[in-house]
Amino acid sequence: MSLGTPNPWNQVAAGYSGWTQQHLAKYAAEVVQLLDPASRSRALDVACGSGAATLQLAPRVEQVVAVDFSPGMLAELRRKLGESSVDNVDVVEGDGQSLEFPARSFDHAVSMFGLIFFPDRAAGLSELYRCLRHGGTVAVSCWPPACDSPAIRWMVEGVRAAFPNMPPPPRSETALDSPDKVVAELGEAGFRSMEIHPLSHDVVVHDVAGVWREMVEGSAHLGLVREGMSQDEWDHREASAIRHLVDNYSSPISVAMPAIVGIGHKP
Repeated sequence: MSLGTPNPWNQVAAGYSGWTQQHLAKYAAEVVQLLDPASRSRALDVACGSGAATLQLAPRVEQVVAVDFSPGMLAELRRKLGESSVDNVDVVEGDGQSLEFPARSFDHAVSMFGLIFFPDRAAGLSELYRCLRHGGTVAVSCWPPACDSPAIRWMVEGVRAAFPNMPPPPRSETALDSPDKVVAELGEAGFRSMEIHPLSHDVVVHDVAGVWREMVEGSAHLGLVREGMSQDEWDHREASAIRHLVDNYSSPISVAMPAIVGIGHKP
């Protein structure tokens, strides 16, 4: 399996809809403020997950169409919608690289930390461009490399304590992980007047074991690492990770998790 397929996301959907969504909603709220959508506008949220951006957009627009390829994530979004008074969201299972919407159907489109996992990002951006009306805006977000993110480094440090032979994450030349790459890929899709907005929110750790487990429960990356591992082996490795973090960091700690947001405009 890879992160470009639904299964890893299905397996962590319940956990993802908890702590992970709560953290991602902070970035989504800022992106909605940057887009400043009109109340009669239509918005498209591609790779919506369990709804971090969808639920921020819904009170600001006439309609949100939320698309994801993971039935598990969409089930969590539907559950959240059922527990709320939000009634202007259409939930659609689909592939962001081949959207089944007419051209020029939306005023705004977002992909919050979703496009980065597409096997074909160019196709995903091309579809976002196609679906936007002229004058529409798109917002995509990504993470910088682990070496530039204290929160991701903290998590990686725990993983490497659990798996001592695991090499550090390599810097990928093809990853979408820098302002220059975001501007370049938006431009190649046809967007113009690009803006880059660096955002950052802290991960506050009062209880190392608790935060670690919440992060793990929502992490498709670690779901892949756990694949085929017995519960006893995972428990042993997780205990090593938590012990290392407790021994090397004094709680409470606050670690920044920076993100990069690119906004583009369709001429």
